[in-house]
Amino acid sequence: MTRVVIATFDGLQMWQIDPEVTPNLYSFAAQGVRFERHHPVVPSVTRLNATSMVTGCLPGSHGIAGNRMLFRDVWPNKVADVLEPELRLIKRESGNRVLLKPTLAERLTSENMEYAAVVSGTSGNAFCHVPNADISGGLVIHPEFSLPDDINPQIVQKFGAWPEMVLPNAPLIAHATDIFVDYVMGERKSDVGLIWYAEPDKSQHATGVGSETSVAAIKAADHEFGRLLNAISDDTNVFVISDHGYSTSEGIIEIESMLNAQGYPSLGESGGIGVAANGGTALIYGEDLGNGQADTMVDWLIDQTWCGSIFASERIGAVEGTLPMSLIGMEGPRSADIGVGSNWRPADGKQSVAHSNTFGSMAEGHGEHGGLSPTEMRNTLIARGPAFRSGIVSELPSGNIDLAPTVLNILGVVGDGMDGRVLSEALVDANDYQAFSEPEYRSHEATRGEYRQVLQTVEYAGVSYVEQANRI
Repeated sequence: MTRVVIATFDGLQMWQIDPEVTPNLYSFAAQGVRFERHHPVVPSVTRLNATSMVTGCLPGSHGIAGNRMLFRDVWPNKVADVLEPELRLIKRESGNRVLLKPTLAERLTSENMEYAAVVSGTSGNAFCHVPNADISGGLVIHPEFSLPDDINPQIVQKFGAWPEMVLPNAPLIAHATDIFVDYVMGERKSDVGLIWYAEPDKSQHATGVGSETSVAAIKAADHEFGRLLNAISDDTNVFVISDHGYSTSEGIIEIESMLNAQGYPSLGESGGIGVAANGGTALIYGEDLGNGQADTMVDWLIDQTWCGSIFASERIGAVEGTLPMSLIGMEGPRSADIGVGSNWRPADGKQSVAHSNTFGSMAEGHGEHGGLSPTEMRNTLIARGPAFRSGIVSELPSGNIDLAPTVLNILGVVGDGMDGRVLSEALVDANDYQAFSEPEYRSHEATRGEYRQVLQTVEYAGVSYVEQANRI
């Protein structure tokens, strides 16, 4: 019997859950615990947030810095996509060090339990769930591959080929539900099972948040969740979670070509730089940024109207006008030297998202994420089951890094060495909810000439969560 089920809806925001569009999610939320101040990690993109969910660690700790990044310890002169073909090579060339922290799968295997995931999102997202499945246990099933590799032929034989992608992506996520219910929960009876629905993310990227297609995608995802709930026994603890919030793109920033035009050569050359675009955040790597080049770079950045917040790694030292990368959880062996978030303007209303330019490929009007606006830095978490209180709305801050510690706690497994916390306020054996301490909200400022930026964080139970950041 699967004891914990995690249903992940890529890009779903809490305000998108309502009785007409998402009756199954709405009913589920009413019966469980709604975490109204839930946060992704920075940057607010998928692959590092998926990794934070299964490791309980911040990006600086677990080593996945973005959807695109530089693996300093493996390919020091090549910015790579965090996707399955590249990750297989990194696994081989790093000695199985795709991640720098253990996953839920590895921790559960050591306790004679199994973690299994069905991921209909990107291949990089899927790979990071169980990168060492061949040596440390666990499994993941994805439309393009499986880990371990010998699972895939069995899945195709039993369930047929995965459907081609359409918008909304209803056939694909229905196929994922079939596999999860029949194979993960039914045949294998994995102790922890995770299903990752690629919607509404696919449709919101393609057609914008709130579009007719995106609403249809949310309805389709809710329908699949209803099918999943019908297969779950009453003694199963269920999490509903999303990886990030959203913004609306107002145009594309070609930051790499702009820096090339400023005379910066490529990585591997003297004074060379590399840029990894991650939606609303760009990660900048440079060979000489610790030798005075950083000041020149920051001067150029703050002159750009699209520049919002700027963070610097301790690797290059303190740079006037920047904030420490450690404040947003990105400091670590594979962190960028400089991270810059695009400037954003507020959402138009409660059921809307912020507006910003993007370093990715999303043109004006398309949905985007990766930045530090408040609507990108707020996502979904709901929990229901015998371990949880019922009908509770929590206003205490929580984050994707808290998922793994809470899952392990429910299973009676010690989860040491993680950055997240156990969401004890939601558990039935918790103390009186009103007795919990108040969160501490903090503002961090940096200036350089007329440039001024502010980062807002909130700390609770020793864990810090990013609320938003921007120039003001």
